[in-house]
Amino acid sequence: EIAKSLKITRYEIKKIFRQKSVWVLCLVLLFVSMFQIYAAHYQFHAKDGEKSTARGVVAVYEKYSGEMTDERIAQVVADSEELNAKYENPDSYTGYSPEEYETGYLYAQSLTVSEIKTEMERIYFYNDQVQKISVQAQSLADAYQSRNTYLSNLNQKIANTYGEREITAFYNTKDFPQYFSYQFSSAAVLILLVLGLAGKFAAERELEADRILLTSRYGREKTTLAKLASGWVYSLWLGVLFGAADLLMFWFCYDFSGFSQPIYAILEYENAVPDISILQTILLVFALKTLGFLVFGTVVMLLSALCQSSLGSFVWSAAALAGMLALAVAYPYGAGEYLNLANPVRLISGISLFANFSVVRVGNTPVFTGAVAICAGVLLLILLSISTVFAGRRFLSGGCLRAKLRAFMHRKAVQSC
Repeated sequence: EIAKSLKITRYEIKKIFRQKSVWVLCLVLLFVSMFQIYAAHYQFHAKDGEKSTARGVVAVYEKYSGEMTDERIAQVVADSEELNAKYENPDSYTGYSPEEYETGYLYAQSLTVSEIKTEMERIYFYNDQVQKISVQAQSLADAYQSRNTYLSNLNQKIANTYGEREITAFYNTKDFPQYFSYQFSSAAVLILLVLGLAGKFAAERELEADRILLTSRYGREKTTLAKLASGWVYSLWLGVLFGAADLLMFWFCYDFSGFSQPIYAILEYENAVPDISILQTILLVFALKTLGFLVFGTVVMLLSALCQSSLGSFVWSAAALAGMLALAVAYPYGAGEYLNLANPVRLISGISLFANFSVVRVGNTPVFTGAVAICAGVLLLILLSISTVFAGRRFLSGGCLRAKLRAFMHRKAVQSC
């Protein structure tokens, strides 16, 4: 039984990947996505084989990377002051000089070291700042304890979230926000999900192949489950393909480092909720995107199971995607915030769920918005999957009824003759 079910699932997977349009569009979108990342980084190039300024900036960051000791901070401050003094002196301009400056130019070198100095100062004072926030929140939690249970719990959660945080090292993490906020590949996956799964059930109805499945021992629910599983495999494959391409391309262009740094070491995410490393954040974002792709892929399959034609399924799936995008963009707050908790587009945007402190009130307990969204996504996936199975079953039963009705009408016509 298991071997036969797996064979049907493999067959359903092959049916998806036999669609030439899926392969062509997938390769085109993958190339466009990778080229966009490349073009955004290398829009300014050194000419005539000279060292790229962008590569030089990476080298400068590597020069000062490591544990933040007093000696390292003092060295950055001294180098920044020296470069600024040279920049203010017109006699110091020597043009392109890779031997003297890693970036090749005095201005680029001075600007880069100044950025590193500013970032080190932010990290140095961040530790004290976050401790003040934690102490103040703990004080408010104690003050509200007998007056307002929810506000007391909320401030206690703030104190617990930020109380033990500390950044002890400096690495080149300034380009990670561009990676986390890159969404073209996610949009490409959503388009490919519509294209690849819209005809999952509806295409067989158009050919009336659904009635043939009724004569098979492994038709009905087993075939429906195989279709559902194959759609999940397709969604997972797309997520892994585009996710790996994004990470490798960004890593190649930006020379990422500091994967062991906590996510709050990045300026844009210094208020992030989870106390995890950048590498763990990458894995978490991938997991959230995968869940979002699975939910949306199941939505498309459910619509396919409910529609009578592939065209109708495609139109309704495209409309559903447009509605989800509109809900996520136009109504991010108020009532829309609660509706978006079950929106797969919100899951696909991953990092936004925990980039800042955000909670949902459940009674007198504040629960992190990201945790609620994950639970809502899993629950929605289960409900959509069950609905798809019942929708496929209803259609097959409808197909059987139509077949019997046609046979009955045919017999009547023969008898009347």
